[in-house]
Amino acid sequence: MDNNSQPTVFINNPNDNDEEKIIAEQGKKISTQTLNLGKVFLYMVIGIFLTAITSVLVSGLINYYMPISDTAGIILLVLMIVCSISTLICSFLAGALTLRSKPKSFSVAIPFGIYSISIGYLLGLIGLSLPWQIFATTFGVTIIIFAILALIGLLVKSNLNPLLYVSLTLLGGAGLLALINFILFIFMPELVTPLYWIVSFVIFGALMLSTIWDVWSIKKISQGYELTRNMSLYCAFRLYCDFVALFIRLLYFVILIYASNRD
Repeated sequence: MDNNSQPTVFINNPNDNDEEKIIAEQGKKISTQTLNLGKVFLYMVIGIFLTAITSVLVSGLINYYMPISDTAGIILLVLMIVCSISTLICSFLAGALTLRSKPKSFSVAIPFGIYSISIGYLLGLIGLSLPWQIFATTFGVTIIIFAILALIGLLVKSNLNPLLYVSLTLLGGAGLLALINFILFIFMPELVTPLYWIVSFVIFGALMLSTIWDVWSIKKISQGYELTRNMSLYCAFRLYCDFVALFIRLLYFVILIYASNRD
């Protein structure tokens, strides 16, 4: 036998194939989840962009082109009522169309778009009496806070379902405090302001927790299979609503800070 030649034996371990399959499935799962989340956040950004454009256009058109008159005031009031009602209707339709539509349907885009435009109109009316710096500051702060909350929801691997119950409990407590605040407004108005601040921060805390839970739950939904178009749009609609709720709550805080600095 040649001393330089040594027998080599290759044994195929069946576990190697299993490991390769597991790695391939995990890679496919991660890529599917990344694609799903990418579409969800893209649709959310489009909705926010549509709201911002509508808000700017409404404020600009009213300021520069609409004459000050009783008729103009009535028109703006009627449109405000219509937009407020449309947000409620679109919230219901977005969920209903998600459950009953075909896999390739884009039907949720209609209530999502109308909702975004309606919110833009309402914010545009608010912007008529506020400096643009307040809106810009609030928008920037909202982006930062939402990004942090979304990152928490994406990175946390444990079960975050208890956050939903905590958030609902906080909202229920805030509602009870608001009722107490109303009663104090009638009998002891000097106690209204401190309690109002407590209610505001409790609501803000509940919104932050619900945002984390929404991102986490959407991450769970997006795992394993590709979302339908309407499901992606509905998930984006949920995150959009979280963003708007945070923005409106922060807008109040920024207005108070801005007013106190001016004084």
